[in-house]
Amino acid sequence: MISTAACTPPGDRSGRRLPGARVITETCGVARATAARAVQELTARGTVIAVPGRGTFVKPRESTSNDD
Repeated sequence: MISTAACTPPGDRSGRRLPGARVITETCGVARATAARAVQELTARGTVIAVPGRGTFVKPRESTSNDD
């Protein structure tokens, strides 16, 4: 499992573009297949959005009625 704390800057990540599998591989010290699989899983969960030709982005948080 890739530790997000070790591989991403702190703060709200909504809308941020994810680095490519090669960069994740180098930064997190995992195999390229592992990095690609992690991004695929995040996409399947709806955590990130893949935009063809642009990249993969962290899905913005949905606001709730308690956010007032």
